[in-house]
Amino acid sequence: MKAKNRMYEMIIDGGDDNVFKVRRIGMSKKDVMETYSGNGDYISVKDVTDDYPINTDYLYAELKNFGEVERNAIVRLVQNYYSNNITDF
Repeated sequence: MKAKNRMYEMIIDGGDDNVFKVRRIGMSKKDVMETYSGNGDYISVKDVTDDYPINTDYLYAELKNFGEVERNAIVRLVQNYYSNNITDF
């Protein structure tokens, strides 16, 4: 089984009154914290994958300006590597 990426919400204190919230995809909490380190101190990092499903049928339709090969490749990547996808593709 392929490893699945998850969505994480990070609240980061960038110093000088710069606190910001971002959502990033990674294999684990540790993975996103290492990948995005250097941007400040983490206040909070939580898994929000269940809150952000990706409908791959909708994604395929929205990629209408791409060629069929590219559309299929992008949709398959989401299906294979993101934990919360909805599909009939």
